[in-house]
Amino acid sequence: MYPPQGYGIAGLINSIPATGIIDADGTSAVGYIDGAETSRNTDIAVVIEALAAANRSIIIRPGSYTATSEITLDENDLTLEGYGAIITAVTNTFRDLILINAAHRVTIRGLELSGGSGQAARGIQIQSSDDTLLEDLFIHDFTAIGAPVSSPARGINFFASCQRPKLRSIRIQTLR
Repeated sequence: MYPPQGYGIAGLINSIPATGIIDADGTSAVGYIDGAETSRNTDIAVVIEALAAANRSIIIRPGSYTATSEITLDENDLTLEGYGAIITAVTNTFRDLILINAAHRVTIRGLELSGGSGQAARGIQIQSSDDTLLEDLFIHDFTAIGAPVSSPARGINFFASCQRPKLRSIRIQTLR
């Protein structure tokens, strides 16, 4: 039986082979590569970018994480996956929670992205990137330039030349 009985989704995530893992320790996001701690910060953006720089698949374990800066993904062939992980923007000093910039074959799967009651304008901005897959995401509480979003399309924005994007099981809830 896979995953082993009693493990639930956390057991499944813990059993997926990945070279980069992010775990919450209560106050910080902690990044591991091959079991060794490589980065620790209260801002998950710093930890994700440190692991992404190594062109690695990244699993974010279930838990609540905060972002005080934009998460910029500019590496090719990157997978960011985190069933049960919630990333919340906690300052309004950045425009997008996740910016995929000139990166090709990027997959983001299984995350909940929260604008923190309108702290960031958009959940995901994709620009000049090809073959992006966004799957099983819940994106909510983002604003567009200081005002509540009137269109769910502002949860995900494609800018410049983006070829072959794929969206699957995306739920976007705007501020009311």
